[in-house]
Order: sequence, then structure tokens, then C-alpha cells
Amino acid sequence: MTSAANPLSLLLVEPAFVLRRTVTVTARSMQLADVQEAMSVPAGLRMMHTTRFDGLLLAVPVNDESFSMLHDVREGRTMCAADVPIALMLDQCAPDDVRRLRSYHLHRILLKPYKVKSVLEVVASIGAHPVAA
Repeated sequence: MTSAANPLSLLLVEPAFVLRRTVTVTARSMQLADVQEAMSVPAGLRMMHTTRFDGLLLAVPVNDESFSMLHDVREGRTMCAADVPIALMLDQCAPDDVRRLRSYHLHRILLKPYKVKSVLEVVASIGAHPVAA
């Protein structure tokens, strides 16, 4: 559990500016998380190599680049804990991709269309599941 003195540190990777800013500002104002933003997988991965996040909220395409990022996190190749909660926001997901994604022990998957309220509920649920130090 997080507190105002020790807020959840969350990385949001989201290419859509309006959604990214809405989630960031709302999560901060509700004291759900201190959200850092990236607009792409490469930018998010660079941030994960320099900063430890308590949770990851990733709006990424289901492709090799995204799978590689998930693999790096779970293998401990970033500053994040290998068991950091990861939630994905996806446009679509084929059955084969679902099977592959399960191996990354994801916290949640949201499929579009989703509401900002649903995204904020995921942020809150990540804060309720802290990882080991």
C-alpha cells in the first residue's frame, strides 16, 4: 500500500497525448501515483533503465518490440523489480498473443475501448499490490 508520503511510482507508456495527460494529472490529483510519462516503447525502456518504478501501465502494440520490453523487465534487466506489476492497455489481442502474454505474469490487461475510470482503477489496484524491495 502506498501513502501520500511514499506515493506509488508509476510509468505510463501511452502514445496518445490526451489520454496520457488525463491519466497522469488525475492519478496525481487523486494521490494514486506519481506518474512518469513516455510516449513509446523505446522511451519507456530508457526510463526503466534509469529509474525504479513500482508499477508499469503500458499502452503498447502486441509486437516483438513490446515482448522484448516485457522480457527485459521480467528478467531483471531494468531498474524495476522483476515482479513489478505490469498492466497492458491493448487495441486488440489474438489468442496466440494471449498465451504468450500469460508467461509475463501480467497484473491486468485492458482492451479498447476503455474509460479513463477503468485505467485509474488499474492504477489503484497496482498501488494495492506492492512488490518486494
